[in-house]
Order: sequence, then C-alpha cells, then structure tokens
Amino acid sequence: MKKDKALFNELSYLYNSLNIKSTLQAGYLLGTAGIISSLLDLNFTSIDDTISVTLNTLTESLLSTRIYKNDEIFFPADQNLFTAIDYGSGELGVLLTINKIIKKCEFDPLFL
Repeated sequence: MKKDKALFNELSYLYNSLNIKSTLQAGYLLGTAGIISSLLDLNFTSIDDTISVTLNTLTESLLSTRIYKNDEIFFPADQNLFTAIDYGSGELGVLLTINKIIKKCEFDPLFL
C-alpha cells in the first residue's frame, strides 16, 4: 500500500508538470504532441478528472498549429520554421498522437 501511494504521488507530480495550456512547438519530442501522449498514458491510470480538461486544451492547441495548403494539412516542424515528416519534431509524431487520441491505444511499437 505504501508503494502505491508513493507511485500515485510521483504520477501526480508528473501530471502537474505537464498541466500546461500550450507549447511553442507541435512535435512529439519537444512539443505539444509528446505532452498529449504522456497525459493520455496518465489518463489511462485515472489519476485525476482534470486530466481530460488539460488534454482537450492541448489538443485544441495542437490542432490550431495546422497549416492548410492546396487542400492539404501540414503541421510545423522544428522551431515552426518549415514542415517535415519526421517522428520527433515533424508531422509523423503529431499524426500518431492524433491517432492515439482517436483510438485510445498506444501507437509506438516500442511501448506495446
């Protein structure tokens, strides 16, 4: 029981550090998509009901970074200077996170 309380306290600390409104970048490693993915994992543990409010706010923030061009949607990459399809800072990480939101399951084969 003592270990469960310690784990809960650590997860609560992690959640509080991720409880933000937005980031400067959209990407997975250093941006909003990665924070959303981490919060989704915490949400699966049912730590706090406020996680869903934070998730909604961050998802809206992430989707607001999209760029429309010729009937296509792009997401900005590293430092929002260009678009790229890489996992860490580009569209792949963003799209896989959106997929995780929709399907409510892990997308990364490293974590399955």
